[in-house]
Formats: sequence, C-alpha cells, structure tokens
Amino acid sequence: MKYKYFYYCLFLMFWECNFQNIKDPVLADFNKTTFLTMVNSSIKNSEIGEIVDFVAIDSFLIANEIFASKIFKLYNTRTGELLSNFINKGKGPNEMLFPYKLNYYNTDCFTTFDYNTKELIYFSLDDFRNQNYRYYKKVKVDFSGTQSSVTDAYPLNDNILLCTGFFEKGQYVLYDINSRSTKFFLDYPYDKKHKGESNEIKGTAFQGKISIKPDRKKIINVTGAVLEICEMDNNNEIKRIFRKVYYFPVYKVIQNHAAFDSSQPYAFNSISSTNSYIYMVYSGRSMHDFGEEYYAGNNLLVFDWEGKPVIRFVLDRYIKCFTLDKITMKIYGYSTNPSTGEPEIVTYQLPEIKR
Repeated sequence: MKYKYFYYCLFLMFWECNFQNIKDPVLADFNKTTFLTMVNSSIKNSEIGEIVDFVAIDSFLIANEIFASKIFKLYNTRTGELLSNFINKGKGPNEMLFPYKLNYYNTDCFTTFDYNTKELIYFSLDDFRNQNYRYYKKVKVDFSGTQSSVTDAYPLNDNILLCTGFFEKGQYVLYDINSRSTKFFLDYPYDKKHKGESNEIKGTAFQGKISIKPDRKKIINVTGAVLEICEMDNNNEIKRIFRKVYYFPVYKVIQNHAAFDSSQPYAFNSISSTNSYIYMVYSGRSMHDFGEEYYAGNNLLVFDWEGKPVIRFVLDRYIKCFTLDKITMKIYGYSTNPSTGEPEIVTYQLPEIKR
C-alpha cells in the first residue's frame, strides 16, 4: 500500500511541475483543472475494432468502424451487449464506402454523410428497437454545376442542411433540400503566408469538426487550433459571433492540397456539446514525436457557447475519439489499453460544472 501511495505522490509532483510550466497556448487558457478517472464500462472490449467516431442516444452507443466489412456496431450501454453489426461496406443498395462523422439529430435519429455517394443518411432508433437495421431516409446533396466538393452535411432542421467541404465561395453552405438551392457564407481562416491562396486550397487546410447546439441555434466549428462559433438567424443566415486562433496549421501547398508539417501539434480530435457547454478532447502532440498515436489526447476541455474556457479535465487515459451521452452525462471514449495494446471503450462520468 505504501508503494502505491509513493507513486501517486510522485505522479502528482510530476503533474504539478508540468502544469505550472505549461507552454501550450490552448492548455494555458484554462485556470481550472481537475482529474477524471475511468468508471467501470459495461462495453465488452473483445468485440471492439478500430473506431473513428461514436454517437450515444438513449441507451444505445453506435460506433463507426469504417475500415471493417460491416461499418457500424450497436451496443446497449446498460448491459454492454453488442446488439448488431450492420451496414456492409460497398457500393450496393443499403451499403456505404466512406461515412465518417456520426451526428446526433434528435432523441430518435442520428445521421452520417457518405462522401462517396454525396448522400446524407438518416437512421432511426425506432428501427433499431424493432431490429430493423436500415436507412431510415437519405438525401442527395447535389452541388452539380459548381466547383465545390462537400465533405460533410448536418441537418439543421427537416429542410436545411449545413454543409462543409472545399468551396470556392465560402467556408459554409446552407443547402435547401426541397429547392436544391445553396447559400455560401464566411471565409476560411488564414495566416499572412497563405492569405492569397484560393478558398479551395484553404479548405483543404481547414476541414474542421462541427457540433450543433441541441437547440439548433448555434454551431461550434474547430479547424485545427482555430475555434469558431456561429449562429443561424430566422432568415437562414450564418453569422460568426466568436473566433479564437490558438495557432495556425503549418503546411505547404502541393498539387492544390495542404501538406501538413509532421512536427505540427495536432489539436482537437472530436467534439460534442449540450445546450450549456462544448466538450473537446485536445491532443497537442505531433506525428513526428508520437507516430500514429499523435491524435490521442487526455485533455477534455470545456468551453461555454460564448467561447470562454470553463474547465480542463485531465483523463487517466488517452482517447482518440469520444461521444457524450447528453442524458447521463457520461463520456464514451475510444482508447488503446497501455498494457495490452488492445482497443477498448472507456467511460467517464462528468461531474456537475459549477461556474
């Protein structure tokens, strides 16, 4: 027992020394820091593959294993049971090739965008409860006749989609499903060195991660270490209300694409939100120093919807992506077990945040 206490004290001394000398501009923005340790997870680790994204709704956890022959896994978060492995990887009916981000839409629905077919796919939890693992609905995002390429789409309501990608006229597009009309908004961020580049090139350097506030009134977009909060008004206009540049990406333009410097710190690997707060896992590590594990992070950073830093949670595991259960306020994270090297899903219970 005394040895455990010794190592615990040693860990605290090491952490406090590092914390007092933080040079990372993102972490230095947080005055309040606390530790979070894992809680027992019911998810059976023997059934976990390489996960690129999650979504948690009700008592379901859906994992995206895009490189597997069957892309999605559906877990019961109460029992840990694997309920289904569904949607074949392919080009046939009810198949997909390149879905990536899973997006919470409402208490019965989540979406994903298939980059190959340029379709936004909707899934219904009611179908899953009836063991019907199919597309609930799909919408073609048709930008024909423009020099734009859509990489992701998010439903703001039943008629309007928010689209991101490589656009010549702006950073965001609002797409009307019924009329197939488009509205472009705002500019990509840039530093002085890359000011004169086209929007298409800037778009390759600033493909971000988006979370939509559950009340659908605001979005947070994280492109590298650039945070941007926008709001949508009643006239379907996007307005930027906050932007914070911690640091710009370091890249060169090769064949009209951004080639990133391997010594560049990786910023945020995933993002989720409630009506009160924004949650992001921050890495701050580079590929040059950490190889394939560079994007894993153990800093869960919390911001409010005004862009103000609230609290930094230091996790006892490095996680590569996560999702937040908005009812239980549990975090589910994809991690690699440091002892066995096996993939696993780790769980954290978020405490109540007091300002």
